[in-house]
Amino acid sequence: MIRTVFTLFVVLASCSFVSSQEFAPSLKLSIGTSRAAIASAFGKPFGPFLVASDDDNAAIGAPIGRWDVYHLTAAPDRMYVTIVHFGIGSNDGSNSAKIVDAIMLMPAGAATVAQVLKDQPEFRAVCSAICDLVLVKNKAGNRSLLLRPKDTGMTAVLYFEGDSAVSKWASVTSLESVVSWAYALPRTGFEEQHKGVEEQVIGAWPSGR
Repeated sequence: MIRTVFTLFVVLASCSFVSSQEFAPSLKLSIGTSRAAIASAFGKPFGPFLVASDDDNAAIGAPIGRWDVYHLTAAPDRMYVTIVHFGIGSNDGSNSAKIVDAIMLMPAGAATVAQVLKDQPEFRAVCSAICDLVLVKNKAGNRSLLLRPKDTGMTAVLYFEGDSAVSKWASVTSLESVVSWAYALPRTGFEEQHKGVEEQVIGAWPSGR
């Protein structure tokens, strides 16, 4: 499985490259941030991560092509492998015009949906107003948690998935569920890949608004 191969790569990268990239909070690493700003804040990525048209991430709605891999800490005891995709922010097509249009996170250790939202400001920003909490059932019958902005003008959604190789992580059903992968994805691409899937709205986040 493609994700399994990548997990092995992550473990090796953690050991081999830990001194080559300075750990930093991910505040500037948000949807719409320029490539130049990220290069200034975090330096060079560890390397590329390619999403092919037939892999698991593309099936979720992740943009196809090259992504850049970073290791970033949210707190002294927590780290995320952070994988960033750059889309074109203007018509000139230059690298300086590229902006973040999608993010994938893999916690290095157990983390719940609520913990990811607490640690990662770029994810919270997607639900700066309010998001529906939606259970989405995949073809295997496992459930994942979608945070979809009620404001249809918001261009990103958040998606939290478990690890099908570990039974207790097979489904993500609440803010307290442990996640293996967290995504901030373009709304149009996500919806295109999820036409006709079974959905159930179970609440809203942030609650009380």
